[in-house]
This record gives sequence, C-alpha cells and structure tokens, in this order.
Amino acid sequence: MRSKRASAEPDTTAGAPRAGSLRLAPVTALILLLSGCNEPPAPPATSEQFIALGTVVTVRYFEPPPAAAARATAALTDLLRVRGVDWYPWGDGELRRVNAAIAAGEAIDVSAPLAGLLRAAARMEERTGGLFNPALGALTRLWGFNEPLADNWQPPAAAEVARRLLHRPSASSLRWDGNRLVAAGAHVVLDPGGIAKGVLLAEALDLLARHGIADAIVDLGGDLVVRGSAGGRAARVGSTAAGHVACRRLAGGGRG
Repeated sequence: MRSKRASAEPDTTAGAPRAGSLRLAPVTALILLLSGCNEPPAPPATSEQFIALGTVVTVRYFEPPPAAAARATAALTDLLRVRGVDWYPWGDGELRRVNAAIAAGEAIDVSAPLAGLLRAAARMEERTGGLFNPALGALTRLWGFNEPLADNWQPPAAAEVARRLLHRPSASSLRWDGNRLVAAGAHVVLDPGGIAKGVLLAEALDLLARHGIADAIVDLGGDLVVRGSAGGRAARVGSTAAGHVACRRLAGGGRG
C-alpha cells in the first residue's frame, strides 16, 4: 500500500444498517425518578449543560470544588468538540481522511484516540456476530442516515442495498501496525455509530479524575457514566423500556 499521513487530533437484515444506529444501553429521557426509588433525595448538585455531538450533554457535580468543576466542564466541552469533528465520517475530520485512504488503498497513521475507537468497534462487531457492523458506512450513506432526512425521503432501491452488501464489508479486515492502518477491505467505509459514546464516556471519567472531581454523573444524550457516587450513595437513574419504568443504581464507573 502507498503511504499517506493524516493529521490527528484527535447486518443488516432487510438492508437497513445497524452501524449508525446501535446505542450502548440507550435510556429514554434518563429522568431521575427519585420518588420511585424509596430513598432520600440526592444531595445538592451543580449541573452544567452544553451541546456537543448533536445532543445535549449534562454534567452533574456533587459538592465539587467550584473552580475544578468549571475547569472540568471547559475541558470536557473542548474534548467533545474535537471528537465530534474528527470522529464524524461525513465531515472534514480525521475519520473522513481514514476512509479516503481505505478507498484509495493507502496506509495511514491514525491518532491513538481514533485507533482505539476503531479497535473497540471491531471487537463489538465480533462479539455481536456482525449485528453491529462499523464498516457499513456506505449503507448508512445510501439510506441517508448520515444527514437529516428530507421531507420527500424514500428508501433506497433493494438492488442498491444488495450491491453494498455484496462484498460483506467488515471491520475484521482492518490490519494495524501500531496505530498505522496498513490494510482494510476495499469496500469498507467506517462509521462507528453510537459505540463512540461509550468510548467518550470512558474518556470523560479520566478527564474528571485529572481535574480532581470525585463525584459526578456525565449524561451524553442518554448514555451516562458515574464517577464516584452521588454524594455518598449510589446514583439512581430512571429508565423506560417497553412501557416499563425501572430505577437503577450506578456507582463508581457504572454506565447506563
């Protein structure tokens, strides 16, 4: 393969892709159902909200040093802004350049964060037997799921769907030399989809630790992670699934 360098900052069944639609344990609304958990209310918390990755991000801090919380929020905002550019397959960031190199049959150096995400996505494909497939970006684009759907949107022709599935694109075809992607299937278009949120939440935990935050909840548009506790007790979140309401308790790195 010819060599190319990228700047680094960073199964379908009926043919509709799972790659862009999988979410790590999606939680509808993630309302704190304090009344349904039969426990005292949570201690006072400071909440910060901002928009990133096309969704609302909420960080709840429990009795943090004020200056540390402000610094952590600013750093998390910057992190998600950079990742939102570099991990979006259809923009002008690093992942678009990686896909361009794959299409051209060229090797490319990949930043450590993106390489970690792509490896995690490949492992998830293997664990799910291909039900989650991060290499189906061409199918995502064909269906138009990479952009807001137009009012007159129509599903693609079955023949076009079949053509994109013909060569069975898979992240298992990725070949690495360290963080240098040296080979991939010719028909692979990488689109990690919602698994990126899980990787970002892990990064958020590390970021909070570096800024001296002991207890916090990061809610990334419905996917969340807990650092420490909610003021000395497990954090409680409400979730709905198939019409049922449940209360879950998360603590110390727990995710919902």
